[in-house]
Amino acid sequence: MSENDAAARNATSNAVGDDDSNVVPPGMIRNHLGLIENLIMTEIDWEKRWRKGKDAAWQMGTVHPMLQKYYDSMVRGRNNCRVLVPLCGRTLDLQWLVEKGHTVVGVEFVEIGVVRFFAENHLEYVVEPPSPTLPGKAKIYSSCEGRLKIVNADFFALSRDVLGTFDCVWDRGALAATNPSNYSRYFRVINDVLDDSGVWMLDSFDFTNPDFHGPPFRFNAKSIEDSLGSNYDIRQLDYFPNLAEKFKKWGLGNFYEMVHILTKKRGSGDSAHPLP
Repeated sequence: MSENDAAARNATSNAVGDDDSNVVPPGMIRNHLGLIENLIMTEIDWEKRWRKGKDAAWQMGTVHPMLQKYYDSMVRGRNNCRVLVPLCGRTLDLQWLVEKGHTVVGVEFVEIGVVRFFAENHLEYVVEPPSPTLPGKAKIYSSCEGRLKIVNADFFALSRDVLGTFDCVWDRGALAATNPSNYSRYFRVINDVLDDSGVWMLDSFDFTNPDFHGPPFRFNAKSIEDSLGSNYDIRQLDYFPNLAEKFKKWGLGNFYEMVHILTKKRGSGDSAHPLP
């Protein structure tokens, strides 16, 4: 945990769970889910959302439609890919990709989400013995047949030394959940673990409401090009309106979803670090 997150935990310990209060402490907001949390979300805020059962706001009850639609564009005919799913929560995408014949690694900081995933999918698991490469109190939950692992850890503390490298990254809203101040850190991890011939499939969002305080955060096609275009070839696969009822309740008047394929430019290699 960073110093900022530790300070936030101490400063807001009395406010956590006090969502019925009419008083919002300085430096905090009442979010679109009705919870009081830090203006810039911390680990403790995410934990709180899970404990309060608010994970339904970002979890799907089905395999992600964009993964199903553009699966072939991501794997490109390859079998037994290593696929990374950052900030995976309890998504059904994990097991779906395993059933497609791939080896899948999810990363999720909140342990509640990891345990619930295995329970809800009736999968037996083991917690692997501690490894010197794992940061802090990180754990690896592994399905008994070994094709699926979920790393319970701070995503920003990971690297290829811990995770290895991947043929594919399926970003199903992980970037959209990342505080903009941490984009650089997020991109560094992805760039480090994505194989030079790998494919990063990115599902992101665009909307216009300056008063909406994410997540999800807006990261449109221009943002992708400006942030990643120097090191990645970028191809847009889809862009469509997706103003679901829940987004209207959050005060959004428009909401667009988009899918991009990113591949490393020749010569960018391991030394490329978008947004240094």
